[in-house]
Amino acid sequence: SPNGIALTTPENIILQASQDIAESASGSINLSAQKNIIGHAQDKISLFAAQKGLRAYAAKGKLELQAQDDAIEAIAKKVIKLISTEEKIELTSPKEIVLTAGGSQLKINANGVFSTTGGKFESKAGQH
Repeated sequence: SPNGIALTTPENIILQASQDIAESASGSINLSAQKNIIGHAQDKISLFAAQKGLRAYAAKGKLELQAQDDAIEAIAKKVIKLISTEEKIELTSPKEIVLTAGGSQLKINANGVFSTTGGKFESKAGQH
């Protein structure tokens, strides 16, 4: 149709295919719902932004990421920042937390707190 196609109904629209459903647009594809947008895939879900980044926002409520049977990796070519604008940042692990940078390491586990460096170790305090 040269002027567009509209589908409307006061109830449900269901699209089903035995193989694939493909959506493509020269402009944008927009999804909007007054309640929920829910995605489910038996194998995987991938998102890729080629030019201008990827953002996820929760205006209210928390943003939760879970890997229920594997690891979570945050990988960046440049800086990774964890920022709390009003409270604190907590890192918690039942076994161990390891911070490593430039050949130095800080390891925290049930046996204690261990720091290792090939360079200078310096500690300062306003009071003792």
